Amino acid sequence: EPQLEEIGSRHERLYALYWGADQQDPHHVVENWLDANAFKASEQWVGDVRFVIYALHAHSERDRRALNADFEDGITLQAYAVPQVSFKPGDIIPVTLYWGADFPVQERYKVFLHLVDQNGQLVAQQDSEPAGGAAPTTGWQAGDDIVDNQGVLLPQTLQQGSYALIVGMDLRDDPEARLDIDYNGSVSDMLNLGTMIVE
Repeated sequence: EPQLEEIGSRHERLYALYWGADQQDPHHVVENWLDANAFKASEQWVGDVRFVIYALHAHSERDRRALNADFEDGITLQAYAVPQVSFKPGDIIPVTLYWGADFPVQERYKVFLHLVDQNGQLVAQQDSEPAGGAAPTTGWQAGDDIVDNQGVLLPQTLQQGSYALIVGMDLRDDPEARLDIDYNGSVSDMLNLGTMIVE
């Protein structure tokens, strides 16, 4: 962990190749540290090697925005943090989501973060279990506070303009089964976290 902290302090982006991780790092120290301290923005398998891209960015308390949006199944999105609203193509938007549960969650859900243009077209996304998979919802208990770092990788070809950052949850094995969200008396299956500017 001290080595990871030292590496992380010198870089804004990390690339990880996971191969034979269960044998080399059976307690998943490296991946757990990265899930807790970085923002996983991309993950893909090439054969039996998993390639993951992380962003490193420190949020301050002033970045935190209270929400208290009520999701189905007793889940609450208490707050979120995005350190800036202006980005460039190829950047990673680092988003921290602060979750809570009213009672033990029985189903396994994924979080989706979508960036959409003014026509509602999807231009970038991140779909992951909370905390990069380190905090599955089936482990949530009443009163838990879950810190969930997520990263949205912007395409290099993304046009300049204003985009909406959308969050929601769906069943891990059925992306069409989204949870309803009650926020300020309005119910939907997604929640707009605000406008991101691509320059």
